[in-house]
Amino acid sequence: MSAANFIYQKTLGAFVKSNGILSRPFFAGKGFIICLHRVLPASSADKSGMSVSPEYLEWLLQSIRQFGFEIIAVNEVPERLKQHNSKPFAVITLDDGWKDNLEYAYPVFKKQQAPFTIYVTNCFPNKTAFNWAETLMQLVFAHTQIQFSYQAQEFAYSLHSSEARMNAYNAIRYFILDSKSVVVMNEKIEQVFKHYEQPPPCAALSWKEIQELSSDSLCTIGAHTQNHVPLAKFTAEDALQEMVHSKQELEANIQLPVQHFAYPFGSKNECSVREFELAAQAGFSMSVTGRQGNIFSGNATALHAIPRYPIGEATGAERLKFIADGTLHFSFNGFKKIVTD
Repeated sequence: MSAANFIYQKTLGAFVKSNGILSRPFFAGKGFIICLHRVLPASSADKSGMSVSPEYLEWLLQSIRQFGFEIIAVNEVPERLKQHNSKPFAVITLDDGWKDNLEYAYPVFKKQQAPFTIYVTNCFPNKTAFNWAETLMQLVFAHTQIQFSYQAQEFAYSLHSSEARMNAYNAIRYFILDSKSVVVMNEKIEQVFKHYEQPPPCAALSWKEIQELSSDSLCTIGAHTQNHVPLAKFTAEDALQEMVHSKQELEANIQLPVQHFAYPFGSKNECSVREFELAAQAGFSMSVTGRQGNIFSGNATALHAIPRYPIGEATGAERLKFIADGTLHFSFNGFKKIVTD
C-alpha cells in the first residue's frame, strides 16, 4: 500500500468513527445535489433501481431537513456559493422527464413545499424516445441468452447468473454509448432489440404537462439534450447542437428561460472539459454531472461541472448522513474538493 493510500484509508476510517464530526468542517462544503429519475409506487418499481417510491421521497425530504439542510431551487446555487456562513443547502433534481414526476413526485414536493428541478430530454415529450437502458435491464433478466449482430460482427451473451446478467448489461450499454452520432446510436439500438418484444412507449411528460409544472414556482425546468446522447463521443458541433436545440425548444414551449443543464449519463466518459465549455457556450448558467461529491465555494468557478449524488430506494439514513457530513465526498474524491475529472 502506498503512503498516499495509507493516509487516505486512515483518514476515511477516522471520519467514519467520529460520526462525521471530523469530516464536516472540511468536506461537507456548502451543500449537495441529489439526482433522482423516476418516482413510482413500490409495486411498480423498475429493475434498474432508478426509481423511488413517493413514501421514500417524502422521507428523503424530511431527512435532509432534519440534518439541518435547506432545500433550495437550483437557481439559487451560484449565489449561495458566494455567501459566507449561509445555511447548508440541498437541491433535488430528476432526470429525463417521466410522467410519474407529475403524478407521484409533484404532490410530495407540493406537500413539503420543497423546490425541485426536472431536466427534460426533448425526445420524451416529442414522443421519439426509446427507453433503451431500462429496456435492456429488463431484457437481461427476462432471457437466458442475448444475441445480435452489427456490421457483420456477432454478439452473444449467456445470462445464467446475476453477475453474467450485469456484465452483459454493462457491455451492451457501453457498445450503444460508444457512438459518434445519433444515427449510429439508433442503428445499434435497433440491432440489439430487433428480435425481442418491444415495451410500450416511454411514460413521458407531455409538453402540456411540462408547461403545467413550469408554472409552479417550486419547479425549475432544465435541459438534458434533445436525444439523451453521450456528448463526449460526438463532434463538438453535434454536441453543441444537442444542447442548443434542447434549450431553444424548451424555452419555446414553457415561455421561460432555461438556464440549467444536466449531461446525459454524466461520467468522465460522456462529459469533460470540452463539454463543460460547450454548455457555457450554449448559454446555460450552471450544469450538473454524474460525478459524486459535495459542493464548495470553489465550485463558483466551475459551474458547468457541478457533482450530484444518485439516490435510490436502498439509500438509507446512514449513507445520507455520510453525504451530509462530507464523508462520502472524501471516500470518492480523497482530499480533492472540486470534482471536474
